[in-house]
Amino acid sequence: MAAVLLLITSLGVAVCKDTEFREDEPADHVRLLHYAAAIASFAIAIKFLGTILATVFLVAGILRWIERKSWSQALTAAVGLAVLSWWVFDLLLGVPLPKGVLEIG
Repeated sequence: MAAVLLLITSLGVAVCKDTEFREDEPADHVRLLHYAAAIASFAIAIKFLGTILATVFLVAGILRWIERKSWSQALTAAVGLAVLSWWVFDLLLGVPLPKGVLEIG
């Protein structure tokens, strides 16, 4: 299953070569800090909100405020990814995921 997901991701990157990466370009440190803060917040939120809600907030927040996507794009992707992650890990693989105080998932 992981190999299939890796293959799909690799094909997506190969098809969507709209930006070039140059090694001599400096990294956007502010953007990296925003991503680090989002991931740290996710690590804290997952205990209280559970995997599904924390994933929705993480993905929607990143797409809306860091990547500047519209609310509809951010929420659609966030809910889709959260449900897909829950389906793969909890139902398909049987990995117990944190449910949080609301016991969702």
